[in-house]
Amino acid sequence: MRTLDDVVDGLGVGVGQYLIVLFGGELFSGLIKTLATVTSTSFARDLGFTSLERGWLVSMLFLGNFAGNLASGASSDYWGRRATLLLGYGVAVASLALSMSTSSFSSMILCRTCFGLAAGLMGPTSWALLGELSPSKNRMLMHSLGHGTWYVGAITILALVHFEDPTMQDVPWKSFTALTLTIVVLLSVGASFFVVESPSYLSVHGRRDEALEVLETVRYRNGVEIDVRDWQARSTEVQTSGSFSYMALFTRANLYTTLTLCVGTFSLNYSSYGMMYALPIILHSSKLELVPSETMMLNLFFGLIGLAVSLPASAASHSRVGLLGGVLLARAVCCVLFLVGLWTNNDSTLNVAITLFGVFGKTLLDSIAYVLIYLYAVEVRSTESRASSSGMALAVGRLGGCIAPVVFETLPYSPSSFVLTMCILALACAGLVLGLPVETKDRQLGDIAAESTPLPK
Repeated sequence: MRTLDDVVDGLGVGVGQYLIVLFGGELFSGLIKTLATVTSTSFARDLGFTSLERGWLVSMLFLGNFAGNLASGASSDYWGRRATLLLGYGVAVASLALSMSTSSFSSMILCRTCFGLAAGLMGPTSWALLGELSPSKNRMLMHSLGHGTWYVGAITILALVHFEDPTMQDVPWKSFTALTLTIVVLLSVGASFFVVESPSYLSVHGRRDEALEVLETVRYRNGVEIDVRDWQARSTEVQTSGSFSYMALFTRANLYTTLTLCVGTFSLNYSSYGMMYALPIILHSSKLELVPSETMMLNLFFGLIGLAVSLPASAASHSRVGLLGGVLLARAVCCVLFLVGLWTNNDSTLNVAITLFGVFGKTLLDSIAYVLIYLYAVEVRSTESRASSSGMALAVGRLGGCIAPVVFETLPYSPSSFVLTMCILALACAGLVLGLPVETKDRQLGDIAAESTPLPK
């Protein structure tokens, strides 16, 4: 029997998927999250906010991201991937426009929350859509490219900041916000024209004719000659009438996987977004004599290197789970090296090298882990709850990004104690990941959905 997965595999990789990568929302996420974190010092000073208010403004962005991720899963699985993505862009444009004309703390809290809400709505939606339209052996590639657009957005902001003020203490955040708004408007228009609905979603909801139209569109964009009409839906890909997409995540067979994905994304967000907020402050007050803007840009470039390394690493590995567990263990070691550098706190060549190895190594491994864990969250569920699986994992992860700035500002003996919590979380999620029961590497989504694995003893 020829299935929808066989048709998607036959479509290959081409313009049809690259358009989703470009307009899927990660470029906006990289722009807005970097803008909010690296301009926080000058932003708070210009508007007369305290350091604690500065921390809350960054944290509220991630709280909005948390709400958006939760809403995205249910919305994408109920109303569709495309509609949810366009809704996210609408919220992004409206909130960015409002932030240009307001200055009170309460209104800025609202704008920052909506920034995160928009990114949160688009994230799980784009990951689910990419997973459902990518061939089985190319899902890692497409997710890596999607994460790459996040880095493009982040590096764009950091480059502008570097050329304006390398110390990151006096940044023209208003002009950078206006530039971000212009880019997001263009992305919104592109998404409305070029992003298609998921054929898997349409098939599950009995809209086969629309699914065929989408497959024809992708076939035309990719320039391949295959029959996209002769296929059958799998019995496991039929939605239960009246079911709630999040309920499938908490059955006995799926609970361990759901818990592990949530802990893993929490650890990654706590360390990566916490570092975006804390690293400029740490470097400015330390004795390492490092330029904050240059260090931050180099840090992001190591994230891009991690994405490039993730592809051959995935191809060489025999297990998605084994590779992710190894990456998370190595990441914990890098956190320890960064902690050692902070404890020593001098500008000797050895100490600077240890510190930078810890920072850059952690970022490189973070980017690999992000791709693997986000992809696994999509692969391991069936169509009816695929976006909800991604949304739940990402939502809990955003809580890590949400609390990290406030924890950094309030934790005693910070920043060393802040980095110590990163080390503990890294070890915890590495141990949990190695117990994941389902292997997903290079398997068709329908085959994975049909597999039922009980909780490991």
